[in-house]
Amino acid sequence: MKIGKELYSRLRKHRASQDSLTIIALILLTAAVIILASLAAFLAFSPWFYLLLLLPFGLGVFYLLRRPNLYVLARSVEQHEPKWGDRLSTAVDLSAKRNPKEVYSQELVTGYVEGIEKRLDTSSFSLAARRKMLVGSLGILGTAAIVTLLIVLLLPARLRFGFNAIFAPHNLDLHIEALTADTLVNPGDRIEVRAQIHAPVNLCYVELIIEKEGERESRKVNLKEGLVSQRVKVDAEEKVYFQRLGRRSDETYIGLLCPFEIRRVEFTVSPPAYTGEKPRTSSGMRFAALPGSRVKIDGNASAELSEAYLLLDDSIIPLRVNHTEFEGSFAFSSYEKLSLLAKNRLGAVLEQRIDALPRSDETPLVEVFLPGRDTEINRFMRLTLGVHAIDDYGLGSIHLVTEGAGGLKRRIGSAEGQSEDSVFYLWDLSELDLLPGEEITYYVEAADNDVVSGPKWGRSKAYRLRFPDISEIFSEVTEYGEQTAGGLTELSEQQENLYRELSRIEDKLRAEQALSPEEQERLRELIKQQERLLSSVDSLAQETKELLQRLEEGMVSDPETIQKLSELSEMLAQLMPPELQQKLADLARALAENPQRLAEAMHRTTELGTDLQVQLEQALGVLERFLEEQRLAELAEKAEALARMQENLIREAEKLSNEEAAARQQQIEKGLEELAREAAELANELEDSDISPELREIAAQMAAENTELSKNVEKSLNQGKMNRSDARKLAHNLRQAGKQLNMMLANLQKRRNQALEMEMAKLARELLLLSEEQEDLLGRVGTEDNLELAAHATELERALERKKEDVFKLASQSFKLPREAMHSLASASRSAAEFKQSLIEGRSGTASQQGRTVQHEIDRAAASLLEAFAQCSGQQCSSTGIEQLMQSLSAMSLAQLSINQQMGGLLPLPISAESMTAAQRQALGELLAQQSALRQQLEEMLQAAGQEPGLSGMLEGVIEEMKALEEDMSRYVGERELVERGEHIFRRLLDARNVLRKKNETREREREIGTVWEQLASPSLPKDAGERRLYLKKELLRFLQSDYPEEYKRLARAYLQALLEQE
Repeated sequence: MKIGKELYSRLRKHRASQDSLTIIALILLTAAVIILASLAAFLAFSPWFYLLLLLPFGLGVFYLLRRPNLYVLARSVEQHEPKWGDRLSTAVDLSAKRNPKEVYSQELVTGYVEGIEKRLDTSSFSLAARRKMLVGSLGILGTAAIVTLLIVLLLPARLRFGFNAIFAPHNLDLHIEALTADTLVNPGDRIEVRAQIHAPVNLCYVELIIEKEGERESRKVNLKEGLVSQRVKVDAEEKVYFQRLGRRSDETYIGLLCPFEIRRVEFTVSPPAYTGEKPRTSSGMRFAALPGSRVKIDGNASAELSEAYLLLDDSIIPLRVNHTEFEGSFAFSSYEKLSLLAKNRLGAVLEQRIDALPRSDETPLVEVFLPGRDTEINRFMRLTLGVHAIDDYGLGSIHLVTEGAGGLKRRIGSAEGQSEDSVFYLWDLSELDLLPGEEITYYVEAADNDVVSGPKWGRSKAYRLRFPDISEIFSEVTEYGEQTAGGLTELSEQQENLYRELSRIEDKLRAEQALSPEEQERLRELIKQQERLLSSVDSLAQETKELLQRLEEGMVSDPETIQKLSELSEMLAQLMPPELQQKLADLARALAENPQRLAEAMHRTTELGTDLQVQLEQALGVLERFLEEQRLAELAEKAEALARMQENLIREAEKLSNEEAAARQQQIEKGLEELAREAAELANELEDSDISPELREIAAQMAAENTELSKNVEKSLNQGKMNRSDARKLAHNLRQAGKQLNMMLANLQKRRNQALEMEMAKLARELLLLSEEQEDLLGRVGTEDNLELAAHATELERALERKKEDVFKLASQSFKLPREAMHSLASASRSAAEFKQSLIEGRSGTASQQGRTVQHEIDRAAASLLEAFAQCSGQQCSSTGIEQLMQSLSAMSLAQLSINQQMGGLLPLPISAESMTAAQRQALGELLAQQSALRQQLEEMLQAAGQEPGLSGMLEGVIEEMKALEEDMSRYVGERELVERGEHIFRRLLDARNVLRKKNETREREREIGTVWEQLASPSLPKDAGERRLYLKKELLRFLQSDYPEEYKRLARAYLQALLEQE
């Protein structure tokens, strides 16, 4: 059994009694504090008095934290009841064995504790202290009740007012009336702010709140008989009001004396999404916007605002107002009236007009730059349209529209997402179903991407498209050729007359050593005539270029015809000898200033005039052959065109009326008659040719069988039903005639080309032999008798003259013979005569220089012929790949010739390395770089070509010679041998080219037709007033696409519009 159990039980009961009394006392104290705090709060209108409740709460917490244990309780009982001495606490201590230092026997401890417990049976613990605490709490509570009762009796209204102020503010009977109205004062003035307090009780004070410049100031102001007054110094706009117990007066606005105005306005315009533009902000009472834009407005005024509006025609948009700031937004349209209305706190109203400038979304600008003019349908029934469209914000679809028979509207492109675009469209004109002689009008239109107001359509200028008669389609080239031939004949006759007259004056000048005034005047007139003749030659060349451009864009797009016209244009451009214009100027100058040089100038001019006459005759011969081939090609094209017309009529006869079908058949019959007549005329002109009989046979067929078939078909159409058997036979005959004519043309051209190639190769070989003989003759100058050398030079001169005549004769047969060869041989012939004369006169040094010139010109002529031969051969497309080697060797030969000429003109040979100037060394170094690059190119070509028997060894020898030449050039060796070795390398390259050509002649060749790409004409700058308007409109649209401010765009629009209106 545990010792002191009874003792512990009695002590715990005593502590529980004490706890009960303490809790009751705390409850009563709390109630008293609540009553007193409420009275104080209601009387003082402040809930802060309820903080007194923390006092009983704190006492309770303190009691709980200091609640005694049993030993401390026993000691407390001993203090209040001396009879216990210290026995009670000792018993508690012994029973709990709390003092291990004093060791007592168990029996002694048990006896002592039991003695104390027995005493407790006859006595109890006292609770007097707790009862006193309880009585005190009751006294405080009673006092609080009495005070409350008295105050309720004496101040019921104040208590009720205080209760409402704290617990029912919505029932609070308090009103603060501002007695000072909104006003304006000067900065620094003081103003008295007053208010009236309406309440059932007297208040001691109210708070004055002053708000200015974002700051808030509070002041306590005492009341006097329900009124409050306070003087306030004003140095900025203020809002003041009085407040107390959650009630406040109306705000009193105190502003500064200044005009009521809008100080700042900004418009932020967000354009429609389809424009792709970013929002733009503008300041001031003006903005520009596209319809459909979202416009945000914000700004401030000089005084606090009460309200603000936007007046849009008949509608009103309220704006958000915050102090002096306002903001809002609206969707922009084309408003006639737009203004801002603002009202301040004093009731002043301000209305300002807003200049809303509607930006126009321009209509797309469309231009058809290809063909860009009225045109005719070509025989291929196709037309390439080039369309350029531009818009300020973006394009949509592009359509082709035709007016007239079978009008159509077709989408030909889309430029969505782009503000400028060019579209090319190949138009199949066969779908128009036009008859010869009919025409339509067409234009192109483009839409913009305006999704707000709907797409706007811009259209190009309208153009006419005509279907020409069958005879018109093929006549332009031939007619021009015949006109050119007539012009060349006339020019040739004029040049011949000029030559005779100049020769007469030259002979007279040599005989008399002077010219009479009449002869001088005649010579001046001849010079002017020669200049006019040269101008006429230039005009012919220019006319050919213009015709070529028209044909490429319009009627004719046949590659061979275009190629021949290109060659004709180039030949006419090169007719005039390069030096003739300058020599005419020299002759005129010598006639006026230096009569002593007149004979020399006349001689050189007469020689060049002779060259011009010869070339005119050659051009005339080439043109005649060209016309023969062109007319034969036109016959084939007409036959095929008639076949197509007949086949189309067979397909569409059921869709056409009898009259329309018969009219078409009459057109075909008319074409048959023209074809028969032209074929017979060409057969007579080509009487000596082996194609003449075939032409007569075709002419007879057209005049007899085919014409009869056409008449049968026409008759059946007039009767209401087509004779399809005869119609199909007629179409078949025309197809066969076209094929037969094309084959005749191909055979004729092939024979002529083969003959030309053979002659060019033969002349090139003979010129190379003459070059070697000239080189040998030069090597003997200075070592043999000059008269003997002159005799050899005479033989060479005669041989060269014969070769020159052969080349000139060959040039009258084809465009392909190079003009450079003719010019070079003419120059070589003149230099050969000078070379011979110098030998006769014993001038060896001059003779050597002139002899080298002769050799250079012969070599140039041979190289030009070889290059032309390579091009002619290239048209037959060698399948062995040797053609590339031949062309490369030709190019290298010319490059080596150029190096040789530069070297010969660079140094006064011989010259030592020490005597060379810095500039000469630098120039020689540049030539060395060119020579080295040429040698590397030859090595690469040889490596790529592999082993070619008879060729590889020759080229390897050339490479070794080039290396030796480079070594001497790098050591600045200035001997004549340097130039001669370069010339020897040049001739070796020509020999290699000739060997390669001969090898290629024995190999099988395969013909291949090259692809001809249509060249589209480039648009030109505007020239007339209409084009000027188009140009200005383009510039305006491009400017509107830029990022310049709207004000700049407005001014630019006005400026360009003024320019447009000036027209």
